[in-house]
Amino acid sequence: MAVVAVTIDRNSRAATTSWTSSATETTYRVRFIVETDDVNDGIDGLGYPSDPSTGVSVPLPGGYYENIGNDTNRSMVAREINVSQLSAMRWAYDVTYKPLKIGGLDLGTTNQPGEPDPKDKDGKKKDWELVGPDINIQLIQRTRPAEKAAYIGKQTFDTKSDRLNLFQAMPLHPALGPKNSTYANPADGFLTGELKNGKPVINSAHKRFDPPLEIEYSRLQVNITRNHSEFPVWALKYQDSVNKAAFFIDINGFKMNVPPFAAKINGITGNRRWQNLRKPFWRVDYVLEIDLYRGWRFDILDRGKTTLVKKVDKTTNAVSYVDELIVDEKGHPIDEPALLDGRGDVAHKTGAAAPSNNDIGAYLRYAAYPERNFRPLKFHVAQPIKKLRKP
Repeated sequence: MAVVAVTIDRNSRAATTSWTSSATETTYRVRFIVETDDVNDGIDGLGYPSDPSTGVSVPLPGGYYENIGNDTNRSMVAREINVSQLSAMRWAYDVTYKPLKIGGLDLGTTNQPGEPDPKDKDGKKKDWELVGPDINIQLIQRTRPAEKAAYIGKQTFDTKSDRLNLFQAMPLHPALGPKNSTYANPADGFLTGELKNGKPVINSAHKRFDPPLEIEYSRLQVNITRNHSEFPVWALKYQDSVNKAAFFIDINGFKMNVPPFAAKINGITGNRRWQNLRKPFWRVDYVLEIDLYRGWRFDILDRGKTTLVKKVDKTTNAVSYVDELIVDEKGHPIDEPALLDGRGDVAHKTGAAAPSNNDIGAYLRYAAYPERNFRPLKFHVAQPIKKLRKP
């Protein structure tokens, strides 16, 4: 297969101009005739052919409007190509050209949609390499199970008259507690921002609500936009990752120290732009969701219907663990999961000094997302970063 010729059908050129309240747009249409030397040639094999003698070529998507005689206009680019077969070895490529748009370009400047060149706040043209990052902050609503909370007290009522008594800061259960709210230092491996005295949310008989109650709270969504000479492909590994160490954001007057496990990268996206119709760059968006209430690690209440029981071989003294069903006082398997102690056993007594029915339960803490160091993303740098380099 070989392309014999590519020519422009100068009798088929057309243009359309449309007006809106905010802009005028012109569309050009040009037909390229492609001739081959093989009747078996198909669209897949032809691709975007070029004339071997004159160099006239069918444009690639986004290719400039040129080689059209005196009508050349380099602010127009190919947006759509339709291919049809005219005869056994002749094809028509109908190309639609539209204006090159840097749509919605907003470099923290006065640009209007469709303007190709970034400008500073005074309306003067500015090289994209000199334009620093933008930042957008907003609060978004989320819900989550209310697994832990600070117990404050209770308000009782008369079950016959439904008359409410005064609220009192008293223990949930006279013997079992917990008492009213007290604050303490968080343990290692904390969930960011969790209530320091967070207690399991339970009823007065110390049973967990199933399903648990839900609460509404806010997360901080941070959108950081930067100009780069190329898209930082290496940074895509941070997608859906959580910060394993604290990092600092310092952009356009927004300063924030983000604690460990609080931020998750929800997106790294970009689109290619042009300056002066010839100088390409990438406009890259980094989207973070910051949870200062509980962070991105999570706790699961340790419950189950089986326990791990230690077995010792009497001959070899080899130790193994096997699953055994938890049974009730009548020897029947339990119907609903029992509290476990975080070691594969039923929640056990705390000792002779404690109330006889004061069991110990456990929350199992998991990190469901990859945890990475966010410092290489340079959210602490307020200056332009032409190329975000791989660490």
